[in-house]
Order: sequence, then structure tokens, then C-alpha cells
Amino acid sequence: GAFVASFLGVWDAVTGGKRPLQHTTIGKPSQETFEFAEKRLIEHRRASLDLPSADDGEGTAGKGAGGLRKVYMVGDNPESDVAGGNAYRSPFGSEWETILVRSGVYGDAGGKPKHKPSVVVDDVWDAVEWALGREGWLDGQKLEPKRVEEGNEVREKLSWGSRIEVKG
Repeated sequence: GAFVASFLGVWDAVTGGKRPLQHTTIGKPSQETFEFAEKRLIEHRRASLDLPSADDGEGTAGKGAGGLRKVYMVGDNPESDVAGGNAYRSPFGSEWETILVRSGVYGDAGGKPKHKPSVVVDDVWDAVEWALGREGWLDGQKLEPKRVEEGNEVREKLSWGSRIEVKG
């Protein structure tokens, strides 16, 4: 919004308003933006799981054994993240759920969001925990951060403890 308005203002100033700029704005919450993101997720999943590519140019890249069944859109803006995730219709057959986090643009002070997410959580950590629990990966457990030393770095990684079941 603000960038486009600024850009159009500069264009008008440079051209004296004599030639309107013909443009197409693509970003959240457009179908094209979410489809681009889904394609990247499919490619990443295939590479991570060493799955063969099924892209035949007919829009089937996400279908079949390598396809995504569900995508969790995590965002802090109901007007772009949640609206886009709710409106998106995957050409690859995946189901999208939206998780609104309070740790950014959105906060409880704003009341109920205009676009209803699947769930509202405090932060990204809670969003990941909710999604993993929804998929049956946590078996009733909570995620716990674990400090791991890697060379000169100390990082926090997720730990499920000793029991984890992957269902499906």
C-alpha cells in the first residue's frame, strides 16, 4: 500500500501527471503471491525428502506422493496474511490454515480480526506448536527449547523429549 502510493507519487512528479503508470500490483493477499510461495514449499519439500519432481507443466507439481496436504500460513497481519491464506485456492490440492500471531502487527487491542484465522496465538513458537499438535506430531507434549553448541555458536533447537510419533 504505502510503497505503491509513494511510487505512483514519484511517477506523477517525474511525468508531470501526463502519463498515468500502467501497473499491476502483486503481493499479499493476491492468489499469485500465495501460489508462488506454495510452489517454493513444494520444491523445498521434494529436495528435503529427495522426492522426484512431478512437474509436468500441467499444474500437477504438488499432487501425488510428493505433494503438500496442508500448509499453515503464519502471520501477524489479518488484512494480508490471514485474508490471503483464507482466500487462497491451491491449484495443487493442498489445504491452507491460517494462524494469526499477536507478536507483530496484530494485537488484542485491535479486537476481533476482520478476517478470521484458524487460530490466534501469542507468537511464532505457539504457532509451530499448534500446527505440530494439530498434525499429531506432539502426542500431547509441549515443545521445549534445547541449547545446542555448534562450534563457536550456541543455538536453541526444538526438542520433543524421548517420545515422538509421526502419524500418517
